[in-house]
Amino acid sequence: MAEGAAIATRPPYELAEAHLRQHFGHTGVLSPLPCTTIDKSVPGARHGWSLPLPIDYLGQSRELRLILPAHFPAEPIRAFIHPAAFLQWPHAEADGHLCLWPDGLSPVAYDPEAQVDRCLERIREILGLTAHDCDPALREAEFAREWLSYWEQTVAGSYRAASRALFVTPPLGEATPLATCMVPSRDNQPAKLLIGADTAALHAWGSALGDPKATVAEGSALFVALAHPPIGAPKDLEHVRQLLQESPPALEHLEQYLQRPEPAPFCLVLSVRDVSPQMVAALELAPNPPAGVRTPHPRDQKRRQREWQRVAAHAWRVRVQPIERADPIWIHGRGFDTDAIALRSKRVTLIGCGSLGGLVAQALAHAGIGRITLVDPEILEAANLGRHVLDSRDLGRAKATALASRLRAQVPHLDVHPISHRVQDPATESALKNTDLVICTAADWPAEHHLMDAMGDSGVPLLLSWAEPHALAGHSVADTTGGRRLVPLFDHDGLAIRRKTDWPETEWALPGCSASHQPGTFSRLQRVASLVVEHVTDVLLHTASPDEHRIWLGDSQTLTRLGGHWIDSPSTHSRESVIAAPLPDAP
Repeated sequence: MAEGAAIATRPPYELAEAHLRQHFGHTGVLSPLPCTTIDKSVPGARHGWSLPLPIDYLGQSRELRLILPAHFPAEPIRAFIHPAAFLQWPHAEADGHLCLWPDGLSPVAYDPEAQVDRCLERIREILGLTAHDCDPALREAEFAREWLSYWEQTVAGSYRAASRALFVTPPLGEATPLATCMVPSRDNQPAKLLIGADTAALHAWGSALGDPKATVAEGSALFVALAHPPIGAPKDLEHVRQLLQESPPALEHLEQYLQRPEPAPFCLVLSVRDVSPQMVAALELAPNPPAGVRTPHPRDQKRRQREWQRVAAHAWRVRVQPIERADPIWIHGRGFDTDAIALRSKRVTLIGCGSLGGLVAQALAHAGIGRITLVDPEILEAANLGRHVLDSRDLGRAKATALASRLRAQVPHLDVHPISHRVQDPATESALKNTDLVICTAADWPAEHHLMDAMGDSGVPLLLSWAEPHALAGHSVADTTGGRRLVPLFDHDGLAIRRKTDWPETEWALPGCSASHQPGTFSRLQRVASLVVEHVTDVLLHTASPDEHRIWLGDSQTLTRLGGHWIDSPSTHSRESVIAAPLPDAP
């Protein structure tokens, strides 16, 4: 028992070392690393070992270094190759680090022995690709699959652009001229370089990032779809030309830009054809006249042109430009979500931007809806803050206008239009026609009655939604023919006949004539909003049975605690559930 307890309390690094020595048989193969080498590779680490590796396919002799981070096994083993094998071995990085695990798949917190086993298993797979008898095609295929990892790394002699780029237009064509827009840095964040073919999208992103008057430079970038993945980034202009040889239109466009009399930075955005998902990399070509070239007076344009033409052939510095896709297809599902792609072309009109409507609008924007029209005549008051997506900065503003601004900031490519009028006003009439769906979350009987009457058999789908007191039951009901089938769901006073909760007090009166309040917490309203958004998606995508009445039922214990009870619901009701009922026959 004492011996077992002693083994169990051995430090993790001792268990890892003992297991490594079991793998390699004798102590002569596995050698401790000097402390300076360990700390230089993994700061704070104290334990590491090296062992020789077989001669690789290049005839090079290298060693493997295994280092245990300070928080091992909560942090996985780190592996390094010495000398570094960057762009020679798959998964070998510029600093010698051997990338063993894709993001999120590292064996964190495994017991030391199991982690050693998994680490060595992965290393064997990589060594198999570097053996002299390995099929070169397999090695090249692995390089091609990981091309972006090698592109983004900085190596000796390369330069990295100071700004970070956002590609706001989906990859298009083989060679497409693009525009750029630079948004200055703020809040200690690097400057943002916006790139895309759609100048409206650039302006929208510039405004969302805090620079609504940012200048858009036409033709200052080029998108190129390559047939083969580039392994590593070009380091100079000649290498860039070699990279573009397979695309004559792109090469011609580049040469035309380089011959401009007024030099300015130029960006290349690159992707690989027939690869899904389509990732992008970027280069910045920056004018960099050699030392000794005189800088003429700004007004001496002819002299400036002559000086530049004299050195233009070799006066460009090539920098790796950090870039990420920020176009709608990528933001809404990384290109894999077919529903989000289909929703991009849809238009909805939302009546009511209150506590429920604000949540619904925000969720629809993030779901990928292309155009949202917001209709609400009210302003945001302090009492709204407890359960609204808007905040104190919007107090006194029209809810529709403030919510539209908030959605543009969150999803800059969203086409959103606020209308600060009642739905009954003429200003709203066109919003009920030029749309794919009208949603009403106002819980206002005059507005709902007007919609059912005005839309009638128009063929534009109508969806009504509301929450019962304390938001312990929520409703979403849709009629894809226009709204007449929804009329029998309400009595003459606008009270829903299928309500599910009953309360001793039906109205919570406020001081003032006819002022009342219906309580409902933000968390439960979120659940009702989720019910509505799922129903909206089903209607827009024409899924099965969208014409129905869906009801979310909350927690029975909470209902009882607050003094209410279910109507026509079993006493053994579960914590939460959704039920669906058919629409009544048209009147």
